[in-house]
Amino acid sequence: MGNLQGDFPLEIPFAAEAFGNEPDAVNLWVGDDRSVTTCHKDGYENIYCVVSGAKHFTLCPPVDYPFMGLNQYPVAKFNRVSPGSFEVTKKGGVVPWVSIDPSNPEQARAQHELFRLAHPIDVTVRPGEMLYLPAMWYHHVK
Repeated sequence: MGNLQGDFPLEIPFAAEAFGNEPDAVNLWVGDDRSVTTCHKDGYENIYCVVSGAKHFTLCPPVDYPFMGLNQYPVAKFNRVSPGSFEVTKKGGVVPWVSIDPSNPEQARAQHELFRLAHPIDVTVRPGEMLYLPAMWYHHVK
């Protein structure tokens, strides 16, 4: 863990009390304004805490599943060969993935007409704030 171990607790007492057990994982995400996720969902509860900067979330509830433009993509491994150049190794099989960006509703509707029926919620989390994200909620983060 290096020098950061003492700066970030591995136990979060209020989370353990709220969820009825210790967290399965505690992750530290570090990035800048280029850090953007694709839209996805997690099978576990999340609590996002912001130390510096801001995180912008576009959230969609699980009931929006039919409107999210879920497609099947081949499983692959990407290796950087040089800056801006990647080698792709296909692994076989497929993985379901949301191919739209819900933070850009106009573009999302152009790509997947049913997104017009979705219920996106935009939230910005700033330093000292936390966001509870229930399991299975779709989220796009930048």
